[in-house]
Amino acid sequence: MMYLNDGYESFTASEAHCCNSGIVQSVVADVDGDMDMDIVWDAYWENAVLWAENDGEAESFTPHLVTTSVQRPYATVQVVDLDGDDDMDIVEASSEADQVFW
Repeated sequence: MMYLNDGYESFTASEAHCCNSGIVQSVVADVDGDMDMDIVWDAYWENAVLWAENDGEAESFTPHLVTTSVQRPYATVQVVDLDGDDDMDIVEASSEADQVFW
């Protein structure tokens, strides 16, 4: 769930993407470099990491699957340019698998 600020300190609830996947954490970052903020999250029950592309409208997002190879992602997901190529990378930690993925 996200809450959009109308500029007057009043917030309206809006659902960017709905799933029953056991979301542990979500982060907001410009994943695709188009100057608008996207959402990245881990899906515990799906063993997956996903991101929702902001289509330029405040309430319009397109979901994308990053991977389903993370065994029970649980702990943290971060978005950062790890390799210095000016593209955002996604880092996911799995406490159950005792691994970090990127």
